[in-house]
Amino acid sequence: MPKFSNQYCIHCLGYFKELTEDHIFPVSWYPDSTPENLEKWTAPSCEECNQKLGKIESEICLRVGPATNPSDSAASGIAESTMRRIKPDLARDSRSKGRKIAELKKLFKEFVVTTNLPPAIMKNFGPSNKSTRYHILFLPYDKLLDPFAEKIIRGLEYKLYNRFVTRDKIIRPVYLPDSTHFNEIEQLKEIIKQNGKETNRGPGFIIEHAHDKHGTFLYHITIWGKFKFWADVTSKHLEGGSNQI
Repeated sequence: MPKFSNQYCIHCLGYFKELTEDHIFPVSWYPDSTPENLEKWTAPSCEECNQKLGKIESEICLRVGPATNPSDSAASGIAESTMRRIKPDLARDSRSKGRKIAELKKLFKEFVVTTNLPPAIMKNFGPSNKSTRYHILFLPYDKLLDPFAEKIIRGLEYKLYNRFVTRDKIIRPVYLPDSTHFNEIEQLKEIIKQNGKETNRGPGFIIEHAHDKHGTFLYHITIWGKFKFWADVTSKHLEGGSNQI
């Protein structure tokens, strides 16, 4: 029997007699350093939403996973497991090798070689050596990042506060660029410090969350000690009026 039944999907808000267990943070994203007895949070999702968002998670992992630090406990094993997915010489058979080669070709088409670094590189993803003449960039698409961020926030709203992000609310994710000034980040962190708390799901996932007097909820998510984003959940009639992010 499914864990969730006669409930609403947290993503599309449709009502279903049976729902799948959607892992709020993908199971394959938990680093090797995760405690064995740690519960991997799930939330109710219809099969269609679960499959659609699972593909997005996989696409993001292929692009972000190799950029993680293998020596950081927050990302232990992530780079290695991601590379295993796309290295043709690790394929089990010719069919698997063909899939890996196709995936690599797809990734290569998304890379951009440039001599000028754009100012809006995501924080923690800039080059380690900026003096290098040529840089290889991956330009992330909103069609990947935004649905992923919204998926995480919907799951956390359900797990932390036992509620759904209903149609009268909106989730607004923000990915701070490397050019963000230190004091701007500190202002956001001060909101969390004064009005919120931190919840960790092992070393791989750090969740900071708070709310303001208007009922807007602010989240700061850190994945693998590197991939960070902010998001707020606010009423649609307040959209544009919140100064949180």
